Amino acid sequence: MQVSGRIVVVEDESIVALDICRQLISLGYDVPETFASAEELLAALPEIQPDLVLLDIELAGEMDGLVAAALIRHEYNLPVILLTAYADDRTVERAKDSDPFAYIIKPFDARELRTQVSLALHRHDVEKRLAERERDLRRAQKLELVGRITGGVAHDFNNLLTVILGYSKLIMKEAKQDPRNDSILKSIEGIRTAALKSAGLTRQLLAFSRRQPAKPVPVELNRVFSELQPIMRGLMSERIDVQFQAEANAGVVVIDIGLIEQVILNLVLNARDAMPDGGTLTIRSFPRSITEPLESFGGTVEPGDYGVISVEDSGTGIPDEHMEEIFEPFFTTKAEGDGAGLGLSTVYGIVKQLGGHLFVHSRVGQGTKFEIAFAHTPLSAIDGKPESEAEGELNYPQGAETVLIVEEDPPLRHLMAQSLGSIGYSIVEARNAGEALLCLEDTRSTVDIVLLDVVLSHVSIEVFIRRLLGIQADLRFLLIGTPGTPGAPEEFPFLPKPFEIERLCTRIREVLDLPVS
Repeated sequence: MQVSGRIVVVEDESIVALDICRQLISLGYDVPETFASAEELLAALPEIQPDLVLLDIELAGEMDGLVAAALIRHEYNLPVILLTAYADDRTVERAKDSDPFAYIIKPFDARELRTQVSLALHRHDVEKRLAERERDLRRAQKLELVGRITGGVAHDFNNLLTVILGYSKLIMKEAKQDPRNDSILKSIEGIRTAALKSAGLTRQLLAFSRRQPAKPVPVELNRVFSELQPIMRGLMSERIDVQFQAEANAGVVVIDIGLIEQVILNLVLNARDAMPDGGTLTIRSFPRSITEPLESFGGTVEPGDYGVISVEDSGTGIPDEHMEEIFEPFFTTKAEGDGAGLGLSTVYGIVKQLGGHLFVHSRVGQGTKFEIAFAHTPLSAIDGKPESEAEGELNYPQGAETVLIVEEDPPLRHLMAQSLGSIGYSIVEARNAGEALLCLEDTRSTVDIVLLDVVLSHVSIEVFIRRLLGIQADLRFLLIGTPGTPGAPEEFPFLPKPFEIERLCTRIREVLDLPVS
Protein backbone atom coordinates (compact mmCIF):
# COMPACT_ATOMS: atom_id res chain seq x y z
CA MET A 1 0.00 0.00 0.00
CA GLN A 2 1.31 3.43 -0.92
CA VAL A 3 2.44 5.59 2.00
CA SER A 4 0.41 8.80 2.10
CA GLY A 5 1.90 10.68 5.05
CA ARG A 6 4.25 10.64 8.04
CA ILE A 7 2.43 10.68 11.35
CA VAL A 8 3.85 10.74 14.87
CA VAL A 9 1.85 9.49 17.83
CA VAL A 10 2.18 11.07 21.28
CA GLU A 11 0.50 8.82 23.86
CA ASP A 12 1.76 7.91 27.34
CA GLU A 13 -0.18 4.61 27.43
CA SER A 14 2.11 2.26 25.49
CA ILE A 15 -0.65 -0.25 24.66
CA VAL A 16 -2.90 2.50 23.27
CA ALA A 17 0.05 3.97 21.31
CA LEU A 18 0.84 0.58 19.75
CA ASP A 19 -2.79 0.07 18.77
CA ILE A 20 -2.97 3.49 17.11
CA CYS A 21 0.31 2.82 15.25
CA ARG A 22 -1.01 -0.53 14.04
CA GLN A 23 -4.17 1.10 12.66
CA LEU A 24 -2.26 3.89 10.94
CA ILE A 25 0.21 1.49 9.31
CA SER A 26 -2.66 -0.68 8.07
CA LEU A 27 -4.11 2.46 6.43
CA GLY A 28 -0.85 3.09 4.56
CA TYR A 29 0.69 5.80 6.76
CA ASP A 30 4.28 5.90 7.94
CA VAL A 31 4.70 6.13 11.72
CA PRO A 32 8.39 6.88 12.29
CA GLU A 33 8.17 7.12 16.09
CA THR A 34 5.94 7.37 19.13
CA PHE A 35 6.47 9.54 22.20
CA ALA A 36 5.19 9.47 25.76
CA SER A 37 5.76 13.15 26.54
CA ALA A 38 5.41 16.49 24.79
CA GLU A 39 9.01 17.38 25.69
CA GLU A 40 10.34 14.36 23.80
CA LEU A 41 8.20 15.21 20.79
CA LEU A 42 9.26 18.85 20.60
CA ALA A 43 12.93 17.89 20.81
CA ALA A 44 12.59 15.44 17.89
CA LEU A 45 10.24 17.38 15.60
CA PRO A 46 12.90 19.27 13.56
CA GLU A 47 14.56 15.99 12.62
CA ILE A 48 11.48 13.84 12.02
CA GLN A 49 9.49 16.47 10.08
CA PRO A 50 6.12 14.69 10.16
CA ASP A 51 3.03 15.63 8.18
CA LEU A 52 0.66 15.30 11.15
CA VAL A 53 0.73 14.80 14.94
CA LEU A 54 -1.74 12.63 16.86
CA LEU A 55 -1.56 13.98 20.39
CA ASP A 56 -3.09 12.86 23.66
CA ILE A 57 -3.95 15.62 26.13
CA GLU A 58 -2.84 13.81 29.31
CA LEU A 59 0.85 12.98 28.88
CA ALA A 60 3.93 12.06 30.86
CA GLY A 61 6.12 15.03 31.69
CA GLU A 62 5.28 18.53 32.84
CA MET A 63 3.71 19.81 29.60
CA ASP A 64 0.22 18.67 28.68
CA GLY A 65 -1.00 18.01 25.16
CA LEU A 66 -2.92 21.27 24.79
CA VAL A 67 0.13 23.44 25.46
CA ALA A 68 2.19 21.25 23.13
CA ALA A 69 -0.48 21.40 20.42
CA ALA A 70 -0.45 25.20 20.42
CA LEU A 71 3.36 25.24 20.10
CA ILE A 72 3.35 22.69 17.28
CA ARG A 73 0.65 24.54 15.35
CA HIS A 74 2.09 28.02 15.69
CA GLU A 75 5.83 27.32 15.55
CA TYR A 76 5.95 24.39 13.13
CA ASN A 77 2.68 24.95 11.21
CA LEU A 78 1.81 21.26 11.52
CA PRO A 79 -1.72 19.86 11.79
CA VAL A 80 -2.59 18.35 15.16
CA ILE A 81 -5.37 15.91 16.02
CA LEU A 82 -6.16 15.75 19.72
CA LEU A 83 -6.95 12.39 21.30
CA THR A 84 -8.64 12.46 24.70
CA ALA A 85 -11.20 10.94 26.97
CA TYR A 86 -12.22 14.40 28.15
CA ALA A 87 -14.96 16.52 26.61
CA ASP A 88 -15.73 18.93 29.44
CA ASP A 89 -16.23 22.61 28.65
CA ARG A 90 -12.92 23.77 30.15
CA THR A 91 -10.88 21.27 28.13
CA VAL A 92 -12.71 22.08 24.93
CA GLU A 93 -12.20 25.83 25.46
CA ARG A 94 -8.46 25.29 26.04
CA ALA A 95 -8.29 23.12 22.96
CA LYS A 96 -9.53 25.99 20.79
CA ASP A 97 -6.31 27.90 21.47
CA SER A 98 -4.29 25.22 19.68
CA ASP A 99 -6.55 25.26 16.59
CA PRO A 100 -6.70 21.45 16.30
CA PHE A 101 -7.65 19.86 12.98
CA ALA A 102 -9.79 17.32 14.83
CA TYR A 103 -10.81 16.36 18.38
CA ILE A 104 -11.32 12.62 18.78
CA ILE A 105 -12.95 11.22 21.92
CA LYS A 106 -11.59 7.92 23.22
CA PRO A 107 -12.42 5.19 22.61
CA PHE A 108 -12.60 5.52 18.82
CA ASP A 109 -12.73 3.01 16.00
CA ALA A 110 -10.51 2.64 12.92
CA ARG A 111 -13.07 4.23 10.62
CA GLU A 112 -13.21 7.45 12.65
CA LEU A 113 -9.42 7.60 12.89
CA ARG A 114 -9.02 7.09 9.13
CA THR A 115 -11.60 9.78 8.32
CA GLN A 116 -10.17 12.42 10.65
CA VAL A 117 -6.56 11.79 9.60
CA SER A 118 -7.43 11.89 5.89
CA LEU A 119 -9.41 15.14 6.24
CA ALA A 120 -6.70 16.76 8.39
CA LEU A 121 -3.97 16.00 5.85
CA HIS A 122 -6.17 17.23 3.01
CA ARG A 123 -7.03 20.45 4.86
CA HIS A 124 -3.37 21.09 5.63
CA ASP A 125 -2.44 20.58 1.97
CA VAL A 126 -5.17 22.99 0.86
CA GLU A 127 -4.05 25.59 3.42
CA LYS A 128 -0.45 25.38 2.21
CA ARG A 129 -1.49 25.83 -1.41
CA LEU A 130 -3.74 28.76 -0.52
CA ALA A 131 -0.92 30.37 1.48
CA GLU A 132 1.44 30.00 -1.48
CA ARG A 133 -1.11 31.55 -3.84
CA GLU A 134 -1.76 34.39 -1.40
CA ARG A 135 1.99 35.01 -1.10
CA ASP A 136 2.36 35.01 -4.89
CA LEU A 137 -0.59 37.39 -5.22
CA ARG A 138 0.84 39.79 -2.62
CA ARG A 139 4.19 39.70 -4.37
CA ALA A 140 2.60 40.36 -7.76
CA GLN A 141 0.55 43.24 -6.36
CA LYS A 142 3.59 44.73 -4.65
CA LEU A 143 5.68 44.44 -7.80
CA GLU A 144 2.92 46.00 -9.88
CA LEU A 145 2.49 48.89 -7.44
CA VAL A 146 6.19 49.62 -7.20
CA GLY A 147 6.43 49.14 -10.95
CA ARG A 148 3.95 51.96 -11.49
CA ILE A 149 5.83 54.16 -9.06
CA THR A 150 9.21 53.45 -10.64
CA GLY A 151 7.77 54.04 -14.11
CA GLY A 152 6.63 57.50 -13.02
CA VAL A 153 9.95 58.24 -11.35
CA ALA A 154 11.78 57.14 -14.50
CA HIS A 155 9.71 59.57 -16.60
CA ASP A 156 10.58 62.58 -14.45
CA PHE A 157 14.18 61.47 -14.08
CA ASN A 158 14.56 61.04 -17.84
CA ASN A 159 13.34 64.61 -18.37
CA LEU A 160 16.08 65.88 -16.07
CA LEU A 161 18.73 63.70 -17.70
CA THR A 162 17.74 64.84 -21.17
CA VAL A 163 18.14 68.46 -20.09
CA ILE A 164 21.51 67.77 -18.44
CA LEU A 165 22.82 65.87 -21.46
CA GLY A 166 21.46 68.48 -23.88
CA TYR A 167 22.80 71.62 -22.23
CA SER A 168 26.13 70.01 -21.40
CA LYS A 169 26.50 69.12 -25.09
CA LEU A 170 25.67 72.66 -26.16
CA ILE A 171 28.22 74.07 -23.69
CA MET A 172 30.79 71.56 -24.85
CA LYS A 173 30.23 72.52 -28.48
CA GLU A 174 30.97 76.17 -27.70
CA ALA A 175 33.87 75.39 -25.37
CA LYS A 176 35.64 73.37 -28.05
CA GLN A 177 36.08 76.53 -30.11
CA ASP A 178 38.73 77.78 -27.66
CA PRO A 179 41.71 75.48 -26.88
CA ARG A 180 42.11 77.18 -23.50
CA ASN A 181 38.94 75.49 -22.31
CA ASP A 182 40.44 72.01 -21.84
CA SER A 183 39.77 71.96 -18.10
CA ILE A 184 36.20 73.12 -18.67
CA LEU A 185 35.70 70.38 -21.26
CA LYS A 186 36.91 67.76 -18.77
CA SER A 187 34.45 69.03 -16.18
CA ILE A 188 31.62 68.95 -18.68
CA GLU A 189 32.59 65.43 -19.69
CA GLY A 190 32.37 64.45 -16.03
CA ILE A 191 28.83 65.81 -15.89
CA ARG A 192 27.89 63.88 -19.02
CA THR A 193 29.44 60.65 -17.69
CA ALA A 194 27.43 60.94 -14.48
CA ALA A 195 24.25 61.63 -16.47
CA LEU A 196 24.82 58.59 -18.69
CA LYS A 197 25.37 56.39 -15.64
CA SER A 198 22.15 57.77 -14.18
CA ALA A 199 20.40 56.80 -17.41
CA GLY A 200 21.51 53.24 -16.68
CA LEU A 201 19.66 53.45 -13.36
CA THR A 202 16.44 54.48 -15.10
CA ARG A 203 16.86 51.51 -17.45
CA GLN A 204 17.02 49.27 -14.37
CA LEU A 205 13.87 50.88 -13.01
CA LEU A 206 12.11 50.34 -16.32
CA ALA A 207 13.34 46.78 -16.59
CA PHE A 208 12.05 46.07 -13.10
CA SER A 209 8.64 47.54 -13.90
CA ARG A 210 8.68 45.72 -17.29
CA ARG A 211 8.21 49.00 -19.15
CA GLN A 212 11.48 48.91 -21.02
CA PRO A 213 10.50 47.69 -24.48
CA ALA A 214 12.04 44.34 -25.35
CA LYS A 215 13.29 43.47 -28.82
CA PRO A 216 13.48 39.67 -28.70
CA VAL A 217 15.27 37.92 -31.56
CA PRO A 218 16.40 34.32 -32.05
CA VAL A 219 20.01 33.98 -30.92
CA GLU A 220 22.39 31.19 -30.03
CA LEU A 221 22.66 31.17 -26.25
CA ASN A 222 26.38 30.48 -26.34
CA ARG A 223 26.93 33.64 -28.36
CA VAL A 224 25.63 35.79 -25.52
CA PHE A 225 27.62 33.67 -23.09
CA SER A 226 30.94 34.02 -24.94
CA GLU A 227 30.63 37.75 -25.71
CA LEU A 228 30.18 38.56 -22.01
CA GLN A 229 33.14 36.52 -20.76
CA PRO A 230 35.76 39.33 -20.91
CA ILE A 231 33.41 41.73 -19.12
CA MET A 232 32.55 39.20 -16.43
CA ARG A 233 36.23 38.42 -15.79
CA GLY A 234 36.95 42.13 -15.47
CA LEU A 235 34.32 42.47 -12.74
CA MET A 236 35.95 39.88 -10.48
CA SER A 237 38.71 40.35 -7.93
CA GLU A 238 41.89 38.25 -8.05
CA ARG A 239 40.62 36.18 -5.13
CA ILE A 240 37.69 34.82 -7.17
CA ASP A 241 38.30 31.91 -9.53
CA VAL A 242 36.00 32.37 -12.55
CA GLN A 243 35.07 29.24 -14.52
CA PHE A 244 33.14 29.26 -17.80
CA GLN A 245 31.46 26.08 -19.02
CA ALA A 246 29.58 26.32 -22.32
CA GLU A 247 27.98 23.15 -23.71
CA ALA A 248 27.97 23.05 -27.49
CA ASN A 249 24.24 22.28 -27.80
CA ALA A 250 22.90 24.97 -25.45
CA GLY A 251 20.52 25.88 -28.28
CA VAL A 252 18.77 28.86 -29.83
CA VAL A 253 16.40 30.99 -27.73
CA VAL A 254 14.31 34.10 -28.39
CA ILE A 255 15.60 36.89 -26.16
CA ASP A 256 16.53 40.56 -26.10
CA ILE A 257 20.32 40.36 -26.08
CA GLY A 258 20.86 43.66 -24.30
CA LEU A 259 18.37 42.87 -21.54
CA ILE A 260 19.74 39.36 -20.97
CA GLU A 261 23.27 40.74 -20.77
CA GLN A 262 21.97 43.04 -18.03
CA VAL A 263 20.45 40.03 -16.23
CA ILE A 264 23.66 38.01 -16.37
CA LEU A 265 25.84 40.90 -15.25
CA ASN A 266 23.51 41.63 -12.32
CA LEU A 267 23.72 37.98 -11.24
CA VAL A 268 27.51 37.99 -11.60
CA LEU A 269 27.83 41.16 -9.52
CA ASN A 270 25.53 39.68 -6.91
CA ALA A 271 27.71 36.55 -6.80
CA ARG A 272 30.87 38.63 -6.46
CA ASP A 273 29.43 40.54 -3.51
CA ALA A 274 28.51 37.23 -1.84
CA MET A 275 32.22 36.23 -1.83
CA PRO A 276 34.03 39.08 -0.05
CA ASP A 277 36.87 36.73 0.94
CA GLY A 278 37.13 35.09 -2.48
CA GLY A 279 35.78 31.84 -3.84
CA THR A 280 34.67 30.21 -7.06
CA LEU A 281 32.23 31.61 -9.60
CA THR A 282 30.93 29.11 -12.17
CA ILE A 283 28.95 30.39 -15.15
CA ARG A 284 27.43 27.76 -17.43
CA SER A 285 25.26 27.49 -20.52
CA PHE A 286 23.57 24.17 -21.24
CA PRO A 287 20.37 22.55 -22.55
CA ARG A 288 17.70 21.07 -20.30
CA SER A 289 14.77 18.84 -21.19
CA ILE A 290 11.80 19.11 -18.84
CA THR A 291 9.43 16.15 -19.02
CA GLU A 292 6.74 17.29 -16.59
CA PRO A 293 5.53 20.62 -15.18
CA LEU A 294 8.17 22.11 -12.90
CA GLU A 295 7.79 24.90 -10.36
CA SER A 296 10.10 27.87 -10.81
CA PHE A 297 10.29 31.13 -8.88
CA GLY A 298 7.03 32.83 -9.74
CA GLY A 299 5.47 30.29 -12.10
CA THR A 300 5.24 26.83 -13.62
CA VAL A 301 7.57 25.66 -16.38
CA GLU A 302 5.83 23.54 -19.00
CA PRO A 303 7.49 20.41 -20.43
CA GLY A 304 9.86 21.07 -23.33
CA ASP A 305 13.45 21.83 -24.30
CA TYR A 306 15.14 24.85 -22.78
CA GLY A 307 18.42 26.73 -22.95
CA VAL A 308 19.79 27.58 -19.51
CA ILE A 309 22.41 29.95 -18.17
CA SER A 310 23.44 29.41 -14.55
CA VAL A 311 25.51 31.62 -12.26
CA GLU A 312 26.81 29.76 -9.21
CA ASP A 313 28.98 31.07 -6.39
CA SER A 314 30.60 29.54 -3.33
CA GLY A 315 29.68 32.48 -1.15
CA THR A 316 27.65 33.13 1.95
CA GLY A 317 24.35 31.73 0.68
CA ILE A 318 20.84 33.05 1.25
CA PRO A 319 19.02 32.32 4.54
CA ASP A 320 15.67 30.60 4.16
CA GLU A 321 13.87 33.54 5.76
CA HIS A 322 15.15 35.85 2.99
CA MET A 323 14.46 33.55 0.05
CA GLU A 324 10.92 34.83 -0.48
CA GLU A 325 12.09 38.46 -0.49
CA ILE A 326 15.19 38.45 -2.69
CA PHE A 327 13.37 39.53 -5.86
CA GLU A 328 11.36 42.25 -4.17
CA PRO A 329 12.35 45.83 -5.02
CA PHE A 330 14.74 47.62 -2.69
CA PHE A 331 15.32 44.49 -0.58
CA THR A 332 19.00 44.18 0.31
CA THR A 333 21.13 42.72 3.08
CA LYS A 334 24.10 44.88 2.13
CA ALA A 335 25.35 47.78 4.20
CA GLU A 336 23.78 51.17 3.55
CA GLY A 337 25.30 52.69 0.44
CA ASP A 338 26.49 49.37 -0.98
CA GLY A 339 23.41 48.65 -3.03
CA ALA A 340 19.92 49.93 -3.82
CA GLY A 341 18.25 46.51 -3.80
CA LEU A 342 17.28 46.72 -7.48
CA GLY A 343 19.63 44.14 -8.96
CA LEU A 344 17.62 40.97 -8.42
CA SER A 345 14.26 42.69 -8.86
CA THR A 346 15.55 43.85 -12.25
CA VAL A 347 16.55 40.27 -13.05
CA TYR A 348 13.06 39.07 -12.13
CA GLY A 349 11.34 41.78 -14.18
CA ILE A 350 13.39 41.16 -17.33
CA VAL A 351 13.15 37.36 -17.22
CA LYS A 352 9.37 37.47 -16.73
CA GLN A 353 9.01 40.09 -19.48
CA LEU A 354 10.85 37.83 -21.93
CA GLY A 355 8.82 34.74 -20.98
CA GLY A 356 11.69 33.02 -19.20
CA HIS A 357 11.92 31.16 -15.92
CA LEU A 358 14.02 31.60 -12.77
CA PHE A 359 15.37 28.93 -10.43
CA VAL A 360 17.24 29.63 -7.20
CA HIS A 361 19.14 27.10 -5.09
CA SER A 362 21.02 28.23 -2.00
CA ARG A 363 22.50 26.94 1.24
CA VAL A 364 23.90 29.18 3.93
CA GLY A 365 27.68 28.92 4.04
CA GLN A 366 27.89 26.93 0.81
CA GLY A 367 26.72 29.31 -1.91
CA THR A 368 23.92 30.14 -4.32
CA LYS A 369 23.00 29.14 -7.85
CA PHE A 370 20.69 31.17 -10.08
CA GLU A 371 19.39 29.62 -13.30
CA ILE A 372 17.52 31.39 -16.10
CA ALA A 373 15.79 29.20 -18.69
CA PHE A 374 14.24 30.06 -22.07
CA ALA A 375 12.40 27.74 -24.44
CA HIS A 376 14.36 26.49 -27.43
CA THR A 377 13.46 27.72 -30.91
CA PRO A 378 14.57 26.15 -34.23
CA LEU A 379 18.06 27.04 -35.47
CA SER A 380 16.47 28.07 -38.78
CA ALA A 381 14.86 31.04 -37.00
CA ILE A 382 18.23 32.84 -37.14
CA ASP A 383 18.31 34.67 -40.48
CA GLY A 384 22.08 35.08 -40.53
CA LYS A 385 21.95 38.80 -41.18
CA PRO A 386 24.55 40.71 -39.19
CA GLU A 387 23.24 43.20 -36.69
CA SER A 388 23.69 46.82 -37.56
CA GLU A 389 26.70 48.45 -36.03
CA ALA A 390 26.27 51.03 -33.32
CA GLU A 391 25.60 54.45 -34.65
CA GLY A 392 28.63 56.65 -35.12
CA GLU A 393 28.88 60.36 -34.44
CA LEU A 394 25.55 61.93 -35.30
CA ASN A 395 25.47 65.18 -37.18
CA TYR A 396 23.00 68.04 -36.94
CA PRO A 397 20.76 67.79 -40.03
CA GLN A 398 19.17 71.17 -40.55
CA GLY A 399 15.68 72.20 -41.58
CA ALA A 400 13.39 75.15 -42.17
CA GLU A 401 10.04 73.62 -41.24
CA THR A 402 7.83 74.64 -38.32
CA VAL A 403 7.91 72.45 -35.19
CA LEU A 404 5.19 72.61 -32.56
CA ILE A 405 6.74 71.45 -29.25
CA VAL A 406 4.21 70.21 -26.71
CA GLU A 407 6.07 69.58 -23.45
CA GLU A 408 4.97 70.40 -19.89
CA ASP A 409 8.50 70.34 -18.44
CA PRO A 410 9.86 73.90 -18.99
CA PRO A 411 13.62 73.15 -18.98
CA LEU A 412 13.20 70.31 -21.46
CA ARG A 413 10.86 72.34 -23.67
CA HIS A 414 13.30 75.26 -23.77
CA LEU A 415 16.24 72.95 -24.53
CA MET A 416 14.47 71.38 -27.51
CA ALA A 417 13.30 74.78 -28.77
CA GLN A 418 16.80 76.24 -28.50
CA SER A 419 18.46 73.26 -30.16
CA LEU A 420 16.06 72.96 -33.08
CA GLY A 421 15.82 76.72 -33.54
CA SER A 422 19.62 76.96 -33.80
CA ILE A 423 19.66 74.75 -36.91
CA GLY A 424 16.96 76.59 -38.83
CA TYR A 425 13.58 75.33 -37.63
CA SER A 426 10.76 77.70 -36.73
CA ILE A 427 9.58 76.85 -33.24
CA VAL A 428 6.14 77.13 -31.65
CA GLU A 429 6.07 76.22 -27.95
CA ALA A 430 3.05 74.90 -26.06
CA ARG A 431 3.08 74.37 -22.29
CA ASN A 432 0.10 71.98 -22.29
CA ALA A 433 -2.48 70.34 -24.51
CA GLY A 434 -4.92 73.26 -24.47
CA GLU A 435 -2.25 75.74 -25.46
CA ALA A 436 -1.15 73.42 -28.28
CA LEU A 437 -4.66 73.36 -29.73
CA LEU A 438 -4.83 77.16 -29.66
CA CYS A 439 -1.40 77.46 -31.26
CA LEU A 440 -2.35 75.10 -34.06
CA GLU A 441 -5.58 76.96 -34.75
CA ASP A 442 -3.70 80.29 -34.85
CA THR A 443 -1.00 78.94 -37.15
CA ARG A 444 -3.21 76.68 -39.26
CA SER A 445 -1.42 74.96 -42.17
CA THR A 446 2.01 76.23 -41.11
CA VAL A 447 2.97 73.52 -38.59
CA ASP A 448 4.87 70.65 -40.22
CA ILE A 449 5.55 68.39 -37.24
CA VAL A 450 4.43 68.08 -33.63
CA LEU A 451 7.08 67.10 -31.08
CA LEU A 452 4.87 65.62 -28.39
CA ASP A 453 5.57 64.21 -24.93
CA VAL A 454 3.43 61.10 -24.36
CA VAL A 455 2.68 62.17 -20.77
CA LEU A 456 0.34 65.17 -20.59
CA SER A 457 -1.90 66.24 -17.74
CA HIS A 458 -5.67 65.75 -17.93
CA VAL A 459 -5.77 64.36 -21.46
CA SER A 460 -5.41 61.06 -23.29
CA ILE A 461 -2.61 61.19 -25.86
CA GLU A 462 -4.67 59.30 -28.43
CA VAL A 463 -7.64 61.67 -28.02
CA PHE A 464 -5.32 64.69 -28.17
CA ILE A 465 -3.68 63.50 -31.39
CA ARG A 466 -7.10 63.02 -32.98
CA ARG A 467 -8.01 66.58 -31.98
CA LEU A 468 -4.85 67.91 -33.60
CA LEU A 469 -5.44 65.91 -36.78
CA GLY A 470 -8.97 67.26 -36.86
CA ILE A 471 -7.49 70.76 -37.16
CA GLN A 472 -4.70 69.84 -39.60
CA ALA A 473 -4.88 66.44 -41.28
CA ASP A 474 -1.36 66.37 -42.74
CA LEU A 475 0.50 66.73 -39.44
CA ARG A 476 3.50 64.56 -38.71
CA PHE A 477 4.29 63.49 -35.14
CA LEU A 478 7.40 62.55 -33.21
CA LEU A 479 6.51 61.24 -29.77
CA ILE A 480 9.01 61.44 -26.92
CA GLY A 481 8.85 59.79 -23.54
CA THR A 482 9.84 56.95 -21.28
CA PRO A 483 9.67 53.56 -23.03
CA GLY A 484 6.60 51.54 -22.17
CA THR A 485 4.49 54.46 -20.98
CA PRO A 486 0.87 53.19 -20.76
CA GLY A 487 -1.44 54.62 -23.41
CA ALA A 488 1.31 55.77 -25.79
CA PRO A 489 0.25 55.13 -29.40
CA GLU A 490 2.56 52.71 -31.19
CA GLU A 491 1.78 53.81 -34.75
CA PHE A 492 3.81 57.04 -34.54
CA PRO A 493 7.61 57.49 -34.56
CA PHE A 494 9.00 57.45 -31.04
CA LEU A 495 12.19 58.83 -29.45
CA PRO A 496 12.92 57.37 -26.00
CA LYS A 497 14.20 59.55 -23.17
CA PRO A 498 16.85 60.38 -22.21
CA PHE A 499 18.17 61.37 -25.62
CA GLU A 500 21.04 63.43 -26.97
CA ILE A 501 20.46 66.59 -29.01
CA GLU A 502 22.03 64.97 -32.08
CA ARG A 503 19.52 62.16 -31.89
CA LEU A 504 16.59 64.58 -31.57
CA CYS A 505 17.70 66.56 -34.62
CA THR A 506 18.21 63.40 -36.65
CA ARG A 507 14.83 61.90 -35.75
CA ILE A 508 13.00 65.17 -36.53
CA ARG A 509 14.62 65.23 -39.96
CA GLU A 510 13.86 61.54 -40.58
CA VAL A 511 10.18 61.96 -39.73
CA LEU A 512 9.85 65.11 -41.85
CA ASP A 513 11.36 63.29 -44.81
CA LEU A 514 8.79 60.48 -44.55
CA PRO A 515 5.76 60.67 -46.87
CA VAL A 516 2.56 61.79 -45.17
CA SER A 517 0.31 58.75 -44.67
